[in-house]
Amino acid sequence: MILLIAVTEVLCAAKGSGWRAPLYWGGAAGIAINLLAVPFVWKIAVLPAAAGRDKAFWKWWGLSFFVRLLSLGGFAFGLCSYFSGQEHVTLLAMMGAYLPGMFVESAWLGRRLVTADTEKKHA
Repeated sequence: MILLIAVTEVLCAAKGSGWRAPLYWGGAAGIAINLLAVPFVWKIAVLPAAAGRDKAFWKWWGLSFFVRLLSLGGFAFGLCSYFSGQEHVTLLAMMGAYLPGMFVESAWLGRRLVTADTEKKHA
């Protein structure tokens, strides 16, 4: 959040205050999409580690992906409609806030799957 504020203010100082609203709203949408994933990550986290490749894991991960994809499309459509003429600013801010959270989640899930495979081989 602090990084979003810092980047927004630096860009507004360089490009003008007209970018402030699209940057903040786009960043807020990206953060909201990441927060939508939290309940699904909690559900996946309580599944047994050995369940990494079973149906329950993929069901919850797929549902999480579907919810984020729908919200991403909804936010993109709504923000681009509202900030007509500044779509690129809004969408880049949204993706800049969303992608780091997605990469952290992907790394966590990857480590979880690899750990489960390693434990399975050594058991």
